Amino acid sequence: MPNMTSVTQNRVNPAVPNLAYQWLRAQEETEQAEPQLTTAIVMIEWESGTPVSAEPCVSDGAIFRNLMEKWRQERGASSSITEIVLSPSYQSIIAMGEKAVPLILAELEAEGNEPDHWFWALQVLTGLNPVSEAIEGNLLAMSDAWRKMARAKGYVW
Repeated sequence: MPNMTSVTQNRVNPAVPNLAYQWLRAQEETEQAEPQLTTAIVMIEWESGTPVSAEPCVSDGAIFRNLMEKWRQERGASSSITEIVLSPSYQSIIAMGEKAVPLILAELEAEGNEPDHWFWALQVLTGLNPVSEAIEGNLLAMSDAWRKMARAKGYVW
């Protein structure tokens, strides 16, 4: 399947501003090693050649898993929370927006007794923080607090 760049360049009038193409170029720059993540379906208005939408063909779950694996490779054995959360892949997960919340919560649940550092992302994405000072630093208790609060707020994962 051709990537969106080739589809966009072949199907869209280059004189028409092409936001889908610009979006794709930014994605390709950050995902150079993963061209399948930039594959997209572009719906184009036939008369004007204007992109109507650019929808990724890859599911949000697949993108999340790919970014999660990259994040874990990028951070290595770092114990610095700052380094962990400023990793490009972690930031890309946050950039997925609200749709990342159930994916993160599902991952927290799957991690069981060894939860990873998802709390910063959850706080940024939801604007909430159920972690009390009493449990700060206890990843298992923090995970439990997040999952309990998320269920109370109606999140489903």
